[in-house]
Amino acid sequence: MSAGSESVNAPASSGALRIIGSSVPALARHAALKRRRQHGDVLVLPEQAIRLHGSGAEILRLCDGRRDRDEILRVLEARYPGTPDLAGELDRFLAEMIEMVGLELIDPAESGS
Repeated sequence: MSAGSESVNAPASSGALRIIGSSVPALARHAALKRRRQHGDVLVLPEQAIRLHGSGAEILRLCDGRRDRDEILRVLEARYPGTPDLAGELDRFLAEMIEMVGLELIDPAESGS
């Protein structure tokens, strides 16, 4: 599994954000995940469009505001058994998307989980 994104003017990940198992990620209100014929999966934000690579779009589709990070990880582990450092890769991708304001963390009490 390889999750990635490409964007002009995208901020570099500082790694300061810590994603925990009970974190509930969801697409930001102003973000939209689109499938484009020429470009594949694209995360559309107000000031930019981010072309997603590998399993990036698959991960974002799992970020529905109901599943927490651990549930998303279990789904990915079932789809990609034996992938080295899958948890670390997921956390880095989620942190990058949060920094780009494509994702936000929802309070678990508000997510209905």
